[in-house]
Amino acid sequence: MKGMELLRSKEWSGKFVDCALRFALAAVLSGAQVFGGYAPLALGLTAAAGPGVRGLSALVGASAGAFLFLPFTHALRTFAAAVLIFTANNAFFDLKLYRRRFFLPLMAAGMMFSVEFVYVLRDGAGEAANCLVCLLLTALGAMSGRALLAPEEKEHPFAALFILLGVLMAFSSYETANGFAPGRIASMLVVLLAAFERSGAVSVPAAVCIGLAMDLTAGDGGFTHAAAYAFAAILVSVTCRGNRVGSALWFVFSVLCFALPMSAQIGLPDVRAGDSVWWHCDLIHSVAPVAGQQGWGNVMYIPAAPWCPRNAAYAGSVREAFRSGSSPDDFPAEHYERDWAGRFRYEQLNETGRRGLGYE
Repeated sequence: MKGMELLRSKEWSGKFVDCALRFALAAVLSGAQVFGGYAPLALGLTAAAGPGVRGLSALVGASAGAFLFLPFTHALRTFAAAVLIFTANNAFFDLKLYRRRFFLPLMAAGMMFSVEFVYVLRDGAGEAANCLVCLLLTALGAMSGRALLAPEEKEHPFAALFILLGVLMAFSSYETANGFAPGRIASMLVVLLAAFERSGAVSVPAAVCIGLAMDLTAGDGGFTHAAAYAFAAILVSVTCRGNRVGSALWFVFSVLCFALPMSAQIGLPDVRAGDSVWWHCDLIHSVAPVAGQQGWGNVMYIPAAPWCPRNAAYAGSVREAFRSGSSPDDFPAEHYERDWAGRFRYEQLNETGRRGLGYE
């Protein structure tokens, strides 16, 4: 009975709501992954949740969401960073320095970097750039989360928007079998609402931020969403602000202007062992980024066909490169195979291979 009375008290009911909110937000924001497995906004919210049972709720939520939404190795890294952030919160929360506005974002980013540092050293400059962006997002997430969750903080107008961005990113990563993404539809509606209700000075930056968030989630390295949303916000703000029908029509038109060219790119179906994909060398093509790839993916480039003097000369240069394990003349001079043990050699060529390289 005393337990029930305690739960019904204002103090404990308020604390329960706070903990549930932090758990749910951290779990959802773990789904807002960027660069194939980082969850910086969830770590930022874990920092903003503070010490004690409220912070523990965010830690459990971020960890559960990480193992639910992220690749396993990234989930472990997110869990490790979240534990460090929670530990630092409990260690420093009673210091004057902790109350400084800059301390919490820097602490959250520092704890994340202490986990990711080893992987940055291993993977090189590309991973370092990704990590730097994620550190910035972690810091911004901590600032926004603190402004949103801490009652003593002054209300910041962009704090709720930043957390909303994270929620939209989490839902945009989910797609149905036919390619329908509820999160991206919701993000478009938010942009349309902002353009309809607010001036261009507010709606255009909001549209750019939301579009960049969708591009980060898509992971294709482009800025299609940012460009489409910004163009839509500008058109609606300039021509049809306050006109519901006109705003909707302009918005659909501007999004289609950017979306239709993308539909001209045809994706390949899933391939299995033994499958091959062929395309003409003069066609424009691209290779999408792969997250969590296991093993090697091989690309065979066979340009020397049909047989003619030009291709015969090229086959001769490839023949010499093959003997030494060097890269062909029309490839970057990476020479991966020169020092490889067990490299494929002339003696292993069959009759077709010898003919193709001009040995026979």
